[in-house]
Amino acid sequence: MNRFIDRLYGVLFTPVATLREVAREAPVLQAIGIYILVSLIGVIFQPAPVLSSDLPAPMKEFLTRIGPFWQQLTLLGALLVGPFLFLVMVAAWHLSAELMGGQGKAKAILSTLAFARLPGILIAPFGLIAQATQLNPLPTAGALLGIWVIILQVVGIRESYGLSTGKAILVYLLPYIVLGLVIGLMISLGAVFLGPILGDLIQ
Repeated sequence: MNRFIDRLYGVLFTPVATLREVAREAPVLQAIGIYILVSLIGVIFQPAPVLSSDLPAPMKEFLTRIGPFWQQLTLLGALLVGPFLFLVMVAAWHLSAELMGGQGKAKAILSTLAFARLPGILIAPFGLIAQATQLNPLPTAGALLGIWVIILQVVGIRESYGLSTGKAILVYLLPYIVLGLVIGLMISLGAVFLGPILGDLIQ
């Protein structure tokens, strides 16, 4: 228990040494606990969707209907969809790291990336401020905490695979680059093959 508390403290205040130790020990169960905790806190303080006057009528109606169930839906997404996407990204980063010559285990990167999400719990006090006052620091706080998490994840990748910082950044970005290229290719192919068909239908 003491080591777990030390790791929580260390991720926030001595992240390099702590994530290096997490990569070496790979405490998967603790990492899963951290992931669930951060996800639950994110759901609790997730603001409900705002109905803008510029939204199309069907979208307004849809948001109005799901409004009372918003927190339940986000909880379902955080506990079911979120872990699945997280595991997909862990697999993608593991493959990217191996392509870059890194040496490490999947459970090490899973552990470090889950622990790297720990700053997300700090959204709680900002959520309380937003609920108790007219202020809404959540967007700014969320962006800053998100940058913090990304930096910690890059450090986690570096420590898990023994890579340089530059290679770790490239490993982090590579899945997003590939995804962007695939989406761009699909859009281009769709425009080439479907464009003439749509043009004929419009005429």
